[in-house]
Amino acid sequence: MGRVLKKMNLPKRVLILCEGESEQIYLKGLKKDMYFNNQLQAVEIIMYQPNDFSPLGIVKEAKKRMKEARQDKYSFNSVWVVFDKDDHKKIPEAFNLANSNNPPIEIAFSNICFEYWILLHFEKTSRFFKDSYEIIEYIEKRYSFDYSKTMNIYEKLKTRICIALKNTDWLLTQNAFDLDNNLKPYDLKSFTDFNKLYHFLNHLRN
Repeated sequence: MGRVLKKMNLPKRVLILCEGESEQIYLKGLKKDMYFNNQLQAVEIIMYQPNDFSPLGIVKEAKKRMKEARQDKYSFNSVWVVFDKDDHKKIPEAFNLANSNNPPIEIAFSNICFEYWILLHFEKTSRFFKDSYEIIEYIEKRYSFDYSKTMNIYEKLKTRICIALKNTDWLLTQNAFDLDNNLKPYDLKSFTDFNKLYHFLNHLRN
């Protein structure tokens, strides 16, 4: 009897472009913690900062890398961009370009900044903060938690991920009325859907 050859179950190739070092470090810590049976082996987490530091530039780079991957015949199964509102310009254009791409480029967006996702590891809130430094100061004073943008923050917070996911779901529910009435995530006083990316990666390893 001839030998039966089994089809190789290759891990899905995923590209995640981050605008900042904090996001990259967090995601790499998450990937390492989730790493199981090589299913996340082909997840590439890269920090990319265009010359103008704009989210639109990140989306354009994602499109470019998608095209190059297709030409190399090793296409990405999914492409994500991770960026914040901060004081960036052309955020609506970045969303429009990502959504109009074929296939669409997924976005994990935080308003005002990535640290809002970090804050949700501690509490349920829709409070407005003007910038990341105000959030960091708030976390450090209220929770006596030492935070640095270059630390392995995922490792320090991974036991609180269930809290963060629950609080993010609550915040999205609070935002649902405005979003249903055509406001955009960047129009709101507070927003993050970083949990989408968490759930996506968690699903890959299963």
